[in-house]
Amino acid sequence: MKYIKSIYIGLVGLLMTACQTEQWEASQGSLCITLAEDVSISTKSTPAEQGKPTAERFTLNIVKESTGENTYNGIYKQTIPASTGAYTVTATYGTNLAIALDSPYYKGEETGVEVEVNQSTPVTLTCKVANALASVIYGEGQIDKFDELFSTYGVEVKVGNSSVTIGRNGSTTQSAYYRAGSTPTFTFKGTLKENNQNVSMEITSDKLTADAFQAGQHCKLTLSLKPTTAGAIITVEKVEVETVTISETIPVEWLPKPKVNGFNDGQTSLTYTETDNAIPAQLTFTGSQAIQDVEFSFDFQDTQEKFQALNHKTFVLSQLSEEDRNLLDAAFIILPNLDGTNSGQFDFTTMTSSLQTLAGGTEAVNTIKVRVKANNRWSSEEPTIYEIRTIKPEFTVNAYPGNIWTKEFTMNALMKEQVTSGDYSKLSTNMTYQYSTNGIEWIDLGEDLCQTGLTPKTTYYIRGLYRGEIASEVAEVNTYPIIELENGGLEGAYITTGSDGKIGQNRGARYAWEGWATTNPLTTPNCHAAAYAHNSRSGVRPTTDKPSSSEGIDAVRIITTGYGYGSTYNKLNNFIHSELFLGTEPEEENDNRSYGISYISHPSGIGFYYKCISNIGNDLSEARVELYHNDTLLGSGIFQTGATNSYEYKILPINYIKENSIIKLEPNKIVIIFKSGTKEDLSQSDLKKMFGSDSFITGNTNTTADCMWRGNELFIDDISLIYDK
Repeated sequence: MKYIKSIYIGLVGLLMTACQTEQWEASQGSLCITLAEDVSISTKSTPAEQGKPTAERFTLNIVKESTGENTYNGIYKQTIPASTGAYTVTATYGTNLAIALDSPYYKGEETGVEVEVNQSTPVTLTCKVANALASVIYGEGQIDKFDELFSTYGVEVKVGNSSVTIGRNGSTTQSAYYRAGSTPTFTFKGTLKENNQNVSMEITSDKLTADAFQAGQHCKLTLSLKPTTAGAIITVEKVEVETVTISETIPVEWLPKPKVNGFNDGQTSLTYTETDNAIPAQLTFTGSQAIQDVEFSFDFQDTQEKFQALNHKTFVLSQLSEEDRNLLDAAFIILPNLDGTNSGQFDFTTMTSSLQTLAGGTEAVNTIKVRVKANNRWSSEEPTIYEIRTIKPEFTVNAYPGNIWTKEFTMNALMKEQVTSGDYSKLSTNMTYQYSTNGIEWIDLGEDLCQTGLTPKTTYYIRGLYRGEIASEVAEVNTYPIIELENGGLEGAYITTGSDGKIGQNRGARYAWEGWATTNPLTTPNCHAAAYAHNSRSGVRPTTDKPSSSEGIDAVRIITTGYGYGSTYNKLNNFIHSELFLGTEPEEENDNRSYGISYISHPSGIGFYYKCISNIGNDLSEARVELYHNDTLLGSGIFQTGATNSYEYKILPINYIKENSIIKLEPNKIVIIFKSGTKEDLSQSDLKKMFGSDSFITGNTNTTADCMWRGNELFIDDISLIYDK
């Protein structure tokens, strides 16, 4: 039993010049109102979430009576300024609900409080219960009779469309609070054990008048069962209406039961992403009086031993053994203390950072059941259930196009930007990388993350696997196709226009090959019926001088030469290093050649047979290969040679750029160029006249198909793309 004392809020005015601001009446002085002492409140049901409020929990409302203006409306503060005049000062605690269980509302008010210049005005507010309440009492020995007859029962108290039930199944620990002046109705409702029939009876009494429902009135209903020949009827032994005084003597059990507030802001469920940083996870509770005990249990789906060891146990805080505490400590669970305060908390924050999902990253639901005891009441009959759900981190993996070939690929290790949720540093340090041919069966990759021996133009699958359980999204890797060069054997040369060795021709024979372009349109200009070996001849020509291993008929001869209408056999107008290349040929009078053809694959190099004749000896012939994504160079290879005695086979590797910005790009264009020479500022002195003027005078040059003036001559045959990985 607890003796409840009166409530007083002492409001003492202190003259404080520091309280003056421009918004107050000028030259009127000011009054600072402060609470003189702490206030302790206890009644049958203080608000469960508040317990014993101190003065700081009261709301103060100060209104200037002459203007109706609110000078202050808020929680208690030490200093409240006010200009001179008369005020109404009100203090309240709690919420004046239409109807609720265990929800007292307190109010104290004083009007006509005068604040004068250079005066301090003490104000004493006596706070009283400002709503009304009702309770149910069962007559002596009656609870057993009710329990025998009914499976469930209680009294419904209804105001308007809202209702609560008190006296539930014999309990007398709760009261119904309703606004003063309401007209509540009381109905007994129960379910008979014998036939499961619902029965009800309205409770009436001549004492249930309007006066019984005014502020501070406590209506007590005493119920009993009266036996009859047909069974029993419910009777109202008595109805008492008492004024609730703050000096009432009440049992502590009538104080509201403690409350488990939930996680953080009242949440019942938290979600944690495995590997992420710990999340705030404090499970708090409060009581009207000091917390007496806490009962709790766990149901962890997390399969880690430290959590499984806590399952199938019910812990009572006051009875924990050293072994229990060690188990809880191993799980990083910080327990509350029974330290005489009316609040406490479990702290699962550190624990969250070690939680894991189930096999395959399936969500793990970890359940916590808690109930709290204070003022001899448990917060609930059954523990309240809370949960921390662990979900898998989300991340992706990939392989850059520059690391994918026709017969192998190298995937990337996990990158920070690929982690959508979870902690990159934890994920990356415990990651296995795998590939699959069908997306079902997976094979671990080695430390170099490279897989060889694959089939060209085939789809494979890759993924990352964290701690052997949690897989990333599956990504596709498509090996490149093996694309052969069109007419790599350089067979089938044909003449598109002109003729060699005939008098009166406009131009010499212009040779062409399927799949290849040349500079021949430039070196076979229209010379107006005077095409000779010195002014109009193809600088790229077929030749039967081919490698001994070649199965073809011809090779190609690429010549540095001179040409041009108006040239004579002794004086040339133009000079050129002829080219055989992939791309578009120039126009006859416009050197608008363009290099490269559409190509989507990833070769490691090119192979070809070559021979070089250096007629002057001051130049180098060249072979070049380049891979592009649009206009961005991805890789290249260059080979230069001087004179050789015979054909040699050359594999020219492509050196790919390793920068991330480059290897992210897919090849879509290839350039291959074979060029007779590389000397800049080419002139006639760099060429050799291969036959003399006497031949020209006798007319023999009219039947000479070859170029008269020549520098380097590059022979090329059997060109192929190399795909060795």
